[in-house]
Amino acid sequence: MAHQHTHQHAHQHEDKVVAANKEHYNKHEENIPDPRWVELASMATALMRKQYEFKEEETALLDFACHIGLTSRAIAPYTKLVVGVDISQTSVDLYNEAVKNQGIEPSEMRAVCTELKGVEGELDGLKFDVITCGMAYHHFSDIDAITRTLAFFLKPGGVLFVTDRTDVKAVKADEKTSDEGGHAHAHAHAHGHDHSHGNGHGHDHGHGHGDDQGEWPEKYKAIVPHTGGFSKEHMQACFEGAGLSLEEFTPITKITMLGQEATIFLAKAVKPSA
Repeated sequence: MAHQHTHQHAHQHEDKVVAANKEHYNKHEENIPDPRWVELASMATALMRKQYEFKEEETALLDFACHIGLTSRAIAPYTKLVVGVDISQTSVDLYNEAVKNQGIEPSEMRAVCTELKGVEGELDGLKFDVITCGMAYHHFSDIDAITRTLAFFLKPGGVLFVTDRTDVKAVKADEKTSDEGGHAHAHAHAHGHDHSHGNGHGHDHGHGHGDDQGEWPEKYKAIVPHTGGFSKEHMQACFEGAGLSLEEFTPITKITMLGQEATIFLAKAVKPSA
């Protein structure tokens, strides 16, 4: 009975996080593009292109928790298909409006508002060569469940790219950031809490691992279960639990969050070919 109670409590927490993020990102003011978001999306996708051979006539990409589509727009020229997924209808509408205004056909680039479960029939049965998730993992209560869902949508041999933040102390002193990012400090306000980063946004679900809550205001804790970010070891365990292998964990740039310095990373995980 205790296990059942704990399980129910976890699901209730997940539902609250999902609802809070949906409400937050359905506000139009949370969907205004910031040049610093655009810059981070550009840096991250440039690094992705170094780590994966995108093919304009072949590559199908899923941009998960796509927000208004900054990562999608940055990587679209190097793909055949981009499908964005987000739980915010406002974000999805703005994504599709921008695509239409650019004269791009929905058959090449589109977003849908849905909460993926990782079951047959979702997204018209599509599977993807690449899945990206930009600055959204810290919004998911259960990153293990989310990663298993994303792994479901990967083709054999497919790649999952995740950008998020880690404590700057977790990055070795001799481990330099990528050429794309350098040490470009971003002191900014981005998608509703005080840190500058890419196109992230909350999507769903819950994972504790004792993340340090730090001094985050209560209003942000409702939409950010992981205020302490993620270590390489945490991400590796998460990927392995979904049947993926961590191949790269690369610092991109540094940011300041609520007066604390942190590092944005790009993690690359691969699904077995067979």
